[in-house]
Amino acid sequence: ARLTLDLSARQKFNRVTLLAGNSGANEALISLKLSVSDDGTTWQTVQASVQEEDGVTLSFGDTWGRYIRLEQQEDGPVEWHVAELKVSLHTHVNDYLSRTIIEERFGAQKAEELLTVYQKSYITGQDLDYIASLGFNFVRLPIYWMELMDNEGRIKENAFEEIDWAVKECGQRGLYVMLDLHGSPGGHSAGWLTGGQLDSNELWTNPIYREWTIKIWETIAARYKGSPTVAGYDLLNEPVLPESGAQVSIAGFYNTLYQKIRAVDPDHLIVMGAFYNFDTLGSPKRRGWVNVMYQTHHYDEGNKLSEQGQINFAKGQLAYIQSY
Repeated sequence: ARLTLDLSARQKFNRVTLLAGNSGANEALISLKLSVSDDGTTWQTVQASVQEEDGVTLSFGDTWGRYIRLEQQEDGPVEWHVAELKVSLHTHVNDYLSRTIIEERFGAQKAEELLTVYQKSYITGQDLDYIASLGFNFVRLPIYWMELMDNEGRIKENAFEEIDWAVKECGQRGLYVMLDLHGSPGGHSAGWLTGGQLDSNELWTNPIYREWTIKIWETIAARYKGSPTVAGYDLLNEPVLPESGAQVSIAGFYNTLYQKIRAVDPDHLIVMGAFYNFDTLGSPKRRGWVNVMYQTHHYDEGNKLSEQGQINFAKGQLAYIQSY
């Protein structure tokens, strides 16, 4: 069984949302195969992630086509019903785009003033009080590179105003701070939104962006060396290489950053995202790294609505980590 939809013209989209025609039929819709075509004859299968909430949403990279086809897999259910189908282009307002638009509209100086007002309202002393009241003693502070550097690779005059405030206020509450470069120049996370710049992963293919990233970390290390509040430096959040064109490896660039930081700050902990897992980096002893910590982030998107599925996944990941 199959369902074909004609969009009347070639269009760009990245989401297909389905509402089941009968109660409890989402499971059947999840198993459907999605394909697109420009002419209705030659079809290309689309690999999509699935979210089950108020129907079934199939999400994938930006795709062009006129025709969309949903069809039953060989091992799929015999019957399935679609009461409503919506095709959309979902866009994320990301950090890079937001800052760029604000700067283009208001100019660099006014943009900084507006962002400062926003940031001072977004995180306040009351938030830190609440964190401390819960018994926590640690804050991972995400930093986007445009907070510190302009588009010409120059460190901004007031680059550390908000970060200095956060470190000071955390210190007064007995909270350690991990300085986390969550988004680097050019993007480093396979274009994921978490890197601050959607659909960009140019840190690995552009040496200028790597030089800027090195400069950022040298500046951070020089500013916070000796700080008892700063727990350490989290070099890159969830780095992922592009499918092709990478000029360096993740471990290789980590080594460059490690050497540059250690030349300035020999003491603070350096945190490296072993993403997806420890085997991304190998043993720190092999590279001569000392006082480093590997950080892993774990996701099981296929079972995110299953409590037992998440429990089993967590146990499996813990067993994997313990093997090291």
